[in-house]
Amino acid sequence: MKISALLTSAGINIGLCVLLLSLYSILRKQPGNVNVYFGRRLAQEHSRLRESFILERLVPSPSWIVKALQYKEEEILAIAGLDAVVFLRILVFRLWVHCVALYIISCAACILLYLSGAKKACKKFGHLTDTVMDRRCRPAIYRCGLCGGSTTSFQLYQNEFEPNSEKTDRNNSNLIASEEECASAFVFFKTRYAAIVASQVLQTSNPMIWVTDLAPEPDDVYWSNLWLPYKQLWIRRIATLLASIVFMFLFLIPVTFVQGLSQLDQLQQRFPFLKGILKKTFVTQLVTGYLPSVILQLFLYTVPPMMMLFSALEGPMSHSLRKKSACLKVLYFTIWNVFFVNVLSGSVISQLNVISSPKEIPTQLARAVPRQIINVYCSRYETGGLMWPIVHNTTVFSLLLTQIIAVGVFGLKESPVSAIFTILLVIFTLLFNEYCRQRFHPLFKSYSAQDFIDKDREDEQSGKMEEIHQQLHSAYCQFSPHTGDMCHPETEGEGEEEGQCSTEVNDRNRSQDMKDGLSHPTLSGLPVAKLQRAVKSLSLIIALQNKSSTNV
Repeated sequence: MKISALLTSAGINIGLCVLLLSLYSILRKQPGNVNVYFGRRLAQEHSRLRESFILERLVPSPSWIVKALQYKEEEILAIAGLDAVVFLRILVFRLWVHCVALYIISCAACILLYLSGAKKACKKFGHLTDTVMDRRCRPAIYRCGLCGGSTTSFQLYQNEFEPNSEKTDRNNSNLIASEEECASAFVFFKTRYAAIVASQVLQTSNPMIWVTDLAPEPDDVYWSNLWLPYKQLWIRRIATLLASIVFMFLFLIPVTFVQGLSQLDQLQQRFPFLKGILKKTFVTQLVTGYLPSVILQLFLYTVPPMMMLFSALEGPMSHSLRKKSACLKVLYFTIWNVFFVNVLSGSVISQLNVISSPKEIPTQLARAVPRQIINVYCSRYETGGLMWPIVHNTTVFSLLLTQIIAVGVFGLKESPVSAIFTILLVIFTLLFNEYCRQRFHPLFKSYSAQDFIDKDREDEQSGKMEEIHQQLHSAYCQFSPHTGDMCHPETEGEGEEEGQCSTEVNDRNRSQDMKDGLSHPTLSGLPVAKLQRAVKSLSLIIALQNKSSTNV
């Protein structure tokens, strides 16, 4: 790539970044946008903004960047939960020593993975023991997989169900017949330990007839997929896998087109009418330096929605499982199309800028900063760090890929000593990954029975267990038993799925406990209410003086 084209691309990108950051800094201060950028804070503080003109709202300021960087991991954990901390650790890995040597990179990454895995495991149990009342006990989901279900098949039993009693056979004959049409059901247990045992024990000799699993949180349930029979799930997984592979190969068309833009000679041969335009210096710099990345990014924006659609068609029983599946699909797609296709479609030397930074692959999963988690997004549910194994595996894969490429480079440079030491590093990384898989992976895959027993005893001694039992029936309920209204509505929009509460704050928080006279969250506390009262007083005095003068 030419230096002029590189400078043109860098100048355009820097200018756009400065422009967008300035617009964001101004727009976030406007009263009409406060529900968009500070929905979480308004929902927590139950506050309402006094609209008044302040000159500071029209001046961009970088102070929000400094405030976002000052938040510690413990503060983010207390505000947004464990999932937000795991999400941010995708970006914050502190690999500041990557320029020193490949060994230091690998050792630093392995140490950070080990410490972070231990932290997440401890915080996972802390999330279990410190959970509030709205988390409730972990019930189990039973899937019969025989046929579909209806909207009226959800029944609540206040007493124990005795299938052998004559009373139950006489009064609930229609209910038993309707149960055969239900593809899944929620079963509540008196203790968490009983629920975890029932979910891990094989109920019948045929695993496809009766499947048990821990139920997700009430807000995490994906109600539209509960009616799917279990026998259809493996067919859906295969179909979505094939669809994802086809989509990955179809994406080669825009990637190949983008690669062709960097080769002006071939572009002029295939499109002769562009010879006159491409001879201009500015157009050449724009086409080779900036246009390929813009086109590729525009096509990449279509990937997450498609993967979310494929993951929803798989039939997951929770929103978190759907998003986990979508993250894996986006990861595989990024590795194949954005990395290997770009490298293999051109010469290795010309694509060294891609090869030299494979550690950036995990960041393609998602983009987030602490500011959005602190101020904007509301957590609809908590998964207990379900995404951390994906982060760990992705980082280890990136390290192995970097090391293997380094072995190839050392071989081409005829440096056998460096190649041998790098091969030893590859073996060490594989052994480290296997140790972490044995040490930490079971903690994120299942729960500890001892922690459940301790929590059950604590709730029984404090008297919270009865209150939890009373809340179970209303927690896992899609429709109200009396009115038929939905108590856990499905949200189809992507913004609602992510938990943004920008459109719900005005309706839910206009109550008697609102705090009047509050200033904008981004501005210093200005006495707006006092200023308004002073203006009203002055207006009243002036009006009285005018009235007295007219009477005279």
